[in-house]
Amino acid sequence: MDRTVVVILRFLQGVAALTNLVLSSLVINWYLLRSPMPSPTSLNFLTFAPAFSILSIIYLELAPKRFPQGCHPFMLLAIEATNTIFYFTGFIALAIFLAKLVYCTGSVCAVARATSILAAAEFTSWIASTILLAKKISREGLKGDREPQSGSDTPMSEV
Repeated sequence: MDRTVVVILRFLQGVAALTNLVLSSLVINWYLLRSPMPSPTSLNFLTFAPAFSILSIIYLELAPKRFPQGCHPFMLLAIEATNTIFYFTGFIALAIFLAKLVYCTGSVCAVARATSILAAAEFTSWIASTILLAKKISREGLKGDREPQSGSDTPMSEV
């Protein structure tokens, strides 16, 4: 059952990342074409995070199957946690930026709000997959970790 949940989460993470990438790009494009101000850094960050997520999803799904010896469970956990942190900081920063705007109406503002909400949903999906992976690691141990070298467990023999 865990694998089915992870596959569903990966699909949702991928679709949400692509959607978030498009939405944040639309707002950044508006800033580039119609605003004298540069696009907010929080929005730029929420353009980077989905791109990183797409690459992460590809790695998280292919590396354990293609390169099991070179894929350590803690590295996978670190990638999951990094995505979680990226989306947490991104949606909070964008929400704070939007809350501080004096005038925020129209379709651009609605798209920016949708980007923040979608980033919050992505944070939820990444924290869920991170928890599932941490649970799996604690339950199964570090499979794929190197075995001790032969003779390393035995006491040294007399010289």
